[in-house]
Amino acid sequence: MVLALFLLISVVFFFWYYRRMVVIRTSVALSELDALNTQTRWLVSSEYNNTIQVIVKCRTKTQYDSKTLHQCLAQYLADHYKAFSSIYEAVLADMDVYKEYCEEYSEIQGKIGRGWQSDGRISLDDYLRIENRLYIRRKLPAPGFRIDVRKTYVSPKKRNHYQDQGYFYASTFVYICDKLHRHHEKRKLASAERKLMTNELRYQILLRDEFRCQICGRSQEDGVILHIDHIKPISKGGKTIPSNLRVLCSDCNLGKSDHYRPGECN
Repeated sequence: MVLALFLLISVVFFFWYYRRMVVIRTSVALSELDALNTQTRWLVSSEYNNTIQVIVKCRTKTQYDSKTLHQCLAQYLADHYKAFSSIYEAVLADMDVYKEYCEEYSEIQGKIGRGWQSDGRISLDDYLRIENRLYIRRKLPAPGFRIDVRKTYVSPKKRNHYQDQGYFYASTFVYICDKLHRHHEKRKLASAERKLMTNELRYQILLRDEFRCQICGRSQEDGVILHIDHIKPISKGGKTIPSNLRVLCSDCNLGKSDHYRPGECN
């Protein structure tokens, strides 16, 4: 009885293994997927497959209670942006690689069934079922990236210890770094625009506007200090060009702040 059961199991296993090997040897989709997997593994950065630990030590209990883990992470990344910029670029590159991989994966999936041969070794339905199962199992998982964030607070006399912990993944990391990147690029552009404000250009604008504030009309003879104002502020995309510059007294310039009404430019 035991021998008969063993023989039955052996036959079933051999039959299952034989059909599986037939599919593996003849499948066009599996062959192309294996080649794609090998190529993609070489393109994925090791930076993406890391777990980074971030510890934020709060100075007061109020700070500990008021800041969420997401806010702690955002502040930490802002304070250490340069250190994380290379990881940010690696994660972006790997996300692009995996996106392209998924697109090619879907294209190759359309070739499932092309390797089937009507020689009686395996039916088309069985071939498709086995091939589909193997194809899904061989898909590469999305690269892993995780940040372990902990916020802590210890009371002055060290009697009370507080700790909270959470995990964030690539999408959150990229979202925060995208905002930081835009902020840094905006500051670079603003700095470049301010450097264009030369003494010669200042004098040209003062001469053009007759050394008078273009809002209240006062001049230095009235005891005011004259400034060169960007009509459309640099922070809102304004350029350091004559048509976007005017003379304002310090009071009007302070009152205007960074407000802008479209159509003000000369």
